Amino acid sequence: MAPPPTNEQIMEEAKKVSKSDPAQAEKLYKEVLSKPPGANESASRDYENALIGLGELYRDHKKQQDLAELVKTSRQQLTSFAKAKTAKLVRQLLDLFADIPNSLENQISTTKSCIEWAVSEKRSFLRQNLETRLVGLYMQKQAYYDALTLINSLLRELKRLDDKLTLVEVQLLESKTYHALTNQPKARAALTSARTSAASVYTPPLLQAGLDMQSGMLHAEDKDFNTAFSYFIEALDGYHQQDDSAKAAAALQYMLLCKIMLNLGDDVNSLLASKQAQKYQGKNLEAMKAVARAHSNRSLEEYEQALSDYRYELGSDVFIRNHLRKLYDAMLEQNLMKVIEPFSRVEIDHVAKMVGLDTVQVERKLSQMVLDKIIVGVLDQGAGCLIVYDETERDVGYDAALATIEKLSNVVDVLYTNQAANLEQSKLSPTQLEDLSRSTHFDKKELQQWYKGFIKDCPSGLLTKQEFQNIYRTFFPHGDPTSFADYVFRVFDTDNNGSIEFKEFICALSVTSRGRMEDKLEWAFQLYDIDGDGKISYEEMLQIVEAIYKMVGSMVKLPKDEDTPEKRVRKIFRMMDKDENGSLDMNEFKEGSKRDETIVSALSLYDGLV
Repeated sequence: MAPPPTNEQIMEEAKKVSKSDPAQAEKLYKEVLSKPPGANESASRDYENALIGLGELYRDHKKQQDLAELVKTSRQQLTSFAKAKTAKLVRQLLDLFADIPNSLENQISTTKSCIEWAVSEKRSFLRQNLETRLVGLYMQKQAYYDALTLINSLLRELKRLDDKLTLVEVQLLESKTYHALTNQPKARAALTSARTSAASVYTPPLLQAGLDMQSGMLHAEDKDFNTAFSYFIEALDGYHQQDDSAKAAAALQYMLLCKIMLNLGDDVNSLLASKQAQKYQGKNLEAMKAVARAHSNRSLEEYEQALSDYRYELGSDVFIRNHLRKLYDAMLEQNLMKVIEPFSRVEIDHVAKMVGLDTVQVERKLSQMVLDKIIVGVLDQGAGCLIVYDETERDVGYDAALATIEKLSNVVDVLYTNQAANLEQSKLSPTQLEDLSRSTHFDKKELQQWYKGFIKDCPSGLLTKQEFQNIYRTFFPHGDPTSFADYVFRVFDTDNNGSIEFKEFICALSVTSRGRMEDKLEWAFQLYDIDGDGKISYEEMLQIVEAIYKMVGSMVKLPKDEDTPEKRVRKIFRMMDKDENGSLDMNEFKEGSKRDETIVSALSLYDGLV
């Protein structure tokens, strides 16, 4: 009795009959797959080969439903493989859909199913890879908002994980999605992010070529066709080296488009004759050559003939189609202007006959040109004529008068707005009054008075450092209060944004002018504690005291033991620094200040002014 055939023999037989008897080949592959892969390497390899072989069989015979079912049913057995091997097999099976026509919906549903399985199995890397693939499928389906939703979720996760390579891929897809939605600023921003991420990691040649291709397309949208051409050259080299013929041919087609848009017809012929282009000769390049010839001849008839003869080659690529439409519009305008230039009144039928187009199409284009002010004239539809007027020179006096009136109008508007704003801003709202009356020692009437004066002096609603210094100069005209005002400003400006809002101003003023001694001392401690480390050093105290001495100038006669800032600070430290550690904490400062109230007296500038 002959021994049963091995798995290798069964698969060899399946390959032989895959074309002549696909049903038998399917049966043989399933026979191998019916056996668990096992723990040994040979059994796992046989299972893997049978799985891919059956998938390729379904692909070759366009059985997309069977392929989708194979992906779903094989996942249970794949759990026995290493995670990297499982991810590779799932991706290989999903790749097989690409060669089956009209399989996009099946690809999307199967990929979603695989993502759910990856989530349940906690295979994060595989899930991210599949979600990236799903974004590409959504773009093929033109479901751009679904793609963006998934992209945003992926970007948050990838930035957190610092997975730079996948991040580059997703950011490139984001740029392509925004480009498809004609949101060029966001497309450029996403591409810039992708290039920044790519700079810090090794980028595979195909991905780098994709970045170059997208850069070229965005530059072409800005009509910078020279720069776009240079990027397309880089993309072509990348795809050529990786033997990606389809994308290399697309890059070459885009290069030809750039030359056509730059009106360099001779360069198109030399480019097509180059050695690199010979490998990608086909109907796509023939189509571009026909367009270039029509454009060089300025012939709309030849152009339309090219669009008709190569409808699929020129219409299937959105990028090519959009730019050729713009090129057609420009050529049509040039031809129409050339025909109507000798006339002041011309029949539309005659114009249509001269350019070789339908009358309705020509009439529609002429009306658009009139509206766009390319043609100065009107369409007389009753008579079927275009009436062209002589373009009169514009009297510059009218423009100057209009500009003057506009500026006067702007001045009046600004004056009105400022006056209205001042009236509106001169009062606090009931909510603001209630809040401030609870958090300060002022009543509501006093708060309104203070606010009215604050807005009068500071119409912007913010008190700047310069304005704050001016307030101190008013009270100390014989000294230089600049430094001390700066120190006090720092404590007033609680949010450190470089200006004082009314709430900051009135809360600080409430403490310094009407607060309890305990509150004043805590506030003063913040003033002397310049670096905010919770203690006042000798140097910090000296800086503040020097600022006070400069501020009071000759207004105050000081005793001999305090006639310099250094003497004053030494005296304060002898009195307050009980532990003699060279700094004052909050308790030492409070106790010492209660015995020497001049420490905080410089803060009470507003007593009696309310």
